[in-house]
Amino acid sequence: MIKKLLIFLCLLPGIISAQCSGNISFTVSVPPGQNNTYPPGTTVELCVTMDGWLGNSQGSNWFEGFGLDLGEGWETITPITAPNDANSDGGGTWIWVESVTSESTLLTAGPGYFFEGPTGPMDGNPGNDWGDSCPSEDCVWTFCVELTAQNGNSGADLHIGVTAYSDGTMGSWGTQMCNETSTDLFDGSIGCLVPGCTDQNSCNFNPNADCDNGSCILPGCMDPLACNFDPNTTCDDGSCIPAGCIDPLACNFNPLAGCDNGTCGYFSADEILSSSGLCPDTICTGLDISYTISGNPLSTFEWSISGGGTLNTNGSSSITVNWGNIPGEYTVSTREITQEGCVGELITCSSIILAPNIDFTTNTSVCYNQSLALSANPSGGSWSGTNVNGSLFYGYETGINLISYNIDFYGCDYEENLMVLVWEPFTGPEIIYDKPIIDLCLDSKEQTYRALDDRSLSYTWLVDDVIQTSGNSITINWYDTTNVYSIGVYGIDQSGCISKTSLINIKTEACQAFFAPNSFTPNSDGTNDIFRITGVSIYDPTLKIWDRWGNLVYQSSNLYWTGDNGTGYYCDTEVYNWEVEYKDKFGFKKYAKGFVSLIR
Repeated sequence: MIKKLLIFLCLLPGIISAQCSGNISFTVSVPPGQNNTYPPGTTVELCVTMDGWLGNSQGSNWFEGFGLDLGEGWETITPITAPNDANSDGGGTWIWVESVTSESTLLTAGPGYFFEGPTGPMDGNPGNDWGDSCPSEDCVWTFCVELTAQNGNSGADLHIGVTAYSDGTMGSWGTQMCNETSTDLFDGSIGCLVPGCTDQNSCNFNPNADCDNGSCILPGCMDPLACNFDPNTTCDDGSCIPAGCIDPLACNFNPLAGCDNGTCGYFSADEILSSSGLCPDTICTGLDISYTISGNPLSTFEWSISGGGTLNTNGSSSITVNWGNIPGEYTVSTREITQEGCVGELITCSSIILAPNIDFTTNTSVCYNQSLALSANPSGGSWSGTNVNGSLFYGYETGINLISYNIDFYGCDYEENLMVLVWEPFTGPEIIYDKPIIDLCLDSKEQTYRALDDRSLSYTWLVDDVIQTSGNSITINWYDTTNVYSIGVYGIDQSGCISKTSLINIKTEACQAFFAPNSFTPNSDGTNDIFRITGVSIYDPTLKIWDRWGNLVYQSSNLYWTGDNGTGYYCDTEVYNWEVEYKDKFGFKKYAKGFVSLIR
């Protein structure tokens, strides 16, 4: 470390950017297959060697570490062999770390092997406080790791790269950094899930095959009774079949045949398949549908349909039918005719032809500013239009709204339109009442409020946003308290639409005594020295006094004031504002306020 500090003092400020690593080579224990692939779950031992070190020409940059750059297809990485100390001076050790970060350059590298000084990490990160010095360019470093590919995930990236870091870049050698770049060692991917054909007796054996394509078949035909028996064949091509056709009822019967060539049966044709699926199938009118049947390629086929469409055939094992526009259940039929002239039994396929039809099962009207759930049969289609989100329509625009429904109807792309009426919004009912201010000393506590309009069938009443009752009117027995109440009502018409809420404010004034003088003289003459508030039904009071500038000068739970500010200081002659917060006998919170003149 002393050597490194002395060299550092001789350097000029600034960053010298250069590539410091020497020649990098590698070996793998298992070679890749075709297209640079490894089978899933393959374990490979990777060994990387770097000979020479060019960092000495860049301000005595010592070699710091190997960082591995791996594709996401590698599932595990296990260290096996660490590099040797090139200088053999015991000045440090190569260690394996998952990740290191330099405190000075903030560079993060790893996993890989990094060199650690004999005194241990200086900044908390192993491998970036030292370096493996190499006095010449003849040093050689080699490390080995074991890599395992994921057991699946065909096509996943198996890239392998390595970056050789200098101690200047890792932050322990001033600011002299090298231009470290990754050296790509291997670019490949995970191959097929089924490994390649490895049966050496098979005619398609290929040790480098990417994967088994299903043709890795058995050895050659060894059945001397088979017509294609050949002891010199390299493998069985699939035609090593039983002895010749001996069924005299078969249309291709030949007593002199060497073996059964696969057609020793009445007929080879199987079931009919359609391009829309298995038979019987359901199809939309007007479509072109192909039908096929498997059979002897030397046979011809006689096709027919029972009406409802147009048949296009040339005697082969496949046809095309253009179904007309008339719904119904029809039949596609065929007979096999072998090259010997045998006519097979009739094979049929039923096809149900349907005309597209959409039945809307949703409402066709909605209230303004409300949503409507859209539904139709058949279900599973998509809705589109203004103010449509998924299967919900929002009534933001009054009048007729056009909504489209699109569905794949047995192969047909079919669309129909739905008209939805959005009702006009209507105003809230008029509230008929006696007066907005109720003096409970003069007026009756029981007051009736009525709703009036020409559209609503029912009404809902609210007092201070709390639902009270339904009906054309509401009768309220007011408490003996001073307060302001909000009365609301909304109507519902025959379509279920809700009107806007009409609101009025009703103020009640309590019928109870409350007296406060408008002046007092706190001069200790025994006359009018105290400002005192009196009354009935006054509970839990709080008295507050403010000066004319709005400053709170006094506060008390008593309903009197001697003219001081609560700290022994007496206030000046002036007009003061007061307020009392209290509860009445029903527990309702109330307020009273006024002003008083303090005269000395």
